[in-house]
Amino acid sequence: MPLVLTLAACSTPERATPEELQTWLDDRERRPAAANSLGSGSGLTSPVDAGVGRGSTVSLTFLSPTSVDGVRVSCFGEGTLDFAVHVTSEPESDTVQTEIQTFEDQRCGQDSDLPVAGDNVTAIGFTASGSSREGAWSAEALGAASAMS
Repeated sequence: MPLVLTLAACSTPERATPEELQTWLDDRERRPAAANSLGSGSGLTSPVDAGVGRGSTVSLTFLSPTSVDGVRVSCFGEGTLDFAVHVTSEPESDTVQTEIQTFEDQRCGQDSDLPVAGDNVTAIGFTASGSSREGAWSAEALGAASAMS
């Protein structure tokens, strides 16, 4: 009588090719901006960017202080990413302050609205990290009026 042996194993998600990542980024760029968009940024991630805020930061600078009402983030594929949002404001004419808010485990494959708000914002930056494989992300600042330089 023959012996039949069955092996089962878990597999990790297939790695995205550079072409797939670029196609996703291009699709995000072609997507219509939200009516209250102040601007957007995007980038690539890798397992090297392990800790929150360790990836490269993409920043937007505004021509004049503006109000930010939120940030919409998305990432390629399955899994999660951690996002850090850097909000620079001028609460008084001679004072500049930057506040960093972190949002861990944001689900990829969908848009997530982050509760980021601020007045007199002069710049906003986005950093994505915590990826277990090569990936891509995008972030869009939302507010009252477009004032990006």
